[in-house]
Amino acid sequence: MKLSAVVPVTRMYGRLSTLNKWVNEALAFGIEVVLSHDYQDPETEKELIALTKQFDNPLLKLVSKKVNSPGLARNVGLEQATGDWITFWDCDDIPSPGLYIRMIEIAESKGFDIAIGDFVTSDEQGEVVSQHLTENSLERTINTPGIWRYVFKKSRIQKKKFEKMKMGEDQLFLANLELMNSQIYFHNQIVYKYKIGHTGRLSNNDKAVGELIEAIRGLWLVQSWQAASNQFSNCLFVRLNLSLIKTGNISQKWFALINLITFLKIKGSLIVFAKVIKGILSDKK
Repeated sequence: MKLSAVVPVTRMYGRLSTLNKWVNEALAFGIEVVLSHDYQDPETEKELIALTKQFDNPLLKLVSKKVNSPGLARNVGLEQATGDWITFWDCDDIPSPGLYIRMIEIAESKGFDIAIGDFVTSDEQGEVVSQHLTENSLERTINTPGIWRYVFKKSRIQKKKFEKMKMGEDQLFLANLELMNSQIYFHNQIVYKYKIGHTGRLSNNDKAVGELIEAIRGLWLVQSWQAASNQFSNCLFVRLNLSLIKTGNISQKWFALINLITFLKIKGSLIVFAKVIKGILSDKK
């Protein structure tokens, strides 16, 4: 058993201290860390090269390619990953490497090929502002489906690719995995701390927010052919549109609102819609 963590990095010059802290722990657990640099500036590249030289460990890999998308950067990193299991972490968050190893051990003992853990969100000072629990329910995790809380057997995802959009690409990736048909181990421990609030987040980028539209269109296509996992993709579709209503400009808000009205009319899924809203409102515990 070997775990590879694929970590997209872009424009992080002067902000790699968090990555520096957890890389050492990950390497100590025998985790392969693949830093996939979406090359935008030479300063970040220099810092990443210095980081790899500092640890001087073959488990720490750096691959650089300008792709202009965190999803495409994950694809590039995934091609270099050699582990039997794959996880996707963000460079400015804080994973608990040992707990990911434990998740894999239990999932393997059960013959499962996907595991999902709990996570917390924190502010820039590191103070926890909310926690998000699996409660042994895929439906529960749909409301906060961050890809970094998942671990996948490589054979389960090796034919899948992330799309080029800068937001929502992870949720479209999950929808295409047909998770409702999967045997999933739910690990009831907090395995990841997701930081919110800093200006570098794509959710603070108007252009990136606009790319949610492409993810929404992709989810609509998934719904058209994927009957068995319809509940999962339905919920993600509703969630992304609600996100666009919250963060988008006026035309984007109208686009999302029309989507939701059409969804309710065609799918007749008022129950799904209500469940997602209830889940979003109740998820902060």
